[in-house]
Amino acid sequence: MSENLNFEKLKISEKQFFIQKLNQLNDFSEIEESRAKEILLYNPFKNSDEFSIKINNEIIGFTIYQINSKNLYRVWTFILKEFRNKGYGSKVLEFIENIAKEKKLETIYCRIKIDNRISQNFYFDKGYSCLLYTSDAADEEDS
Repeated sequence: MSENLNFEKLKISEKQFFIQKLNQLNDFSEIEESRAKEILLYNPFKNSDEFSIKINNEIIGFTIYQINSKNLYRVWTFILKEFRNKGYGSKVLEFIENIAKEKKLETIYCRIKIDNRISQNFYFDKGYSCLLYTSDAADEEDS
C-alpha cells in the first residue's frame, strides 16, 4: 500500500454518496440497509465522531465511533467492496486504537452481527475477543 491513506471528518455529501452506494449493494437486508441509512443521516450516537477514509483524496469508506466514559465503541466501519482485503481495515483499526490511546481509554468495543464471520475473524486475528453474541449489532446502541 503505497497510497496516501487519510481520515477526515465525514461530510454530508460523502454521507449521501454512501447512501447511494448502499442502494446499489446487495450486502444488506432491507432492515440493515434502512438502519445504515438512519445512522448515516441522523447518527443517534452521543459523543460520536464520523470519519471518511480516503486514498489519495478518493473516498473508499467511513468509520463511526462513540466514546462513553472510559471506553471507545467502534459503531460502524464500511469499506467499499473494491477496496476490501487490501489492508485498509487494519489501518482503520490502528486509527481507532490510536484515538483510544490518546484519550487514555480503557477498552475498545466493536459491535458485530453474529453471522458476520468475516468481521469476527478480522477482529479475532487482531487479538480482540468476543464478550457477547447478538443477532443484530445495531440493537446494542449506547445512549
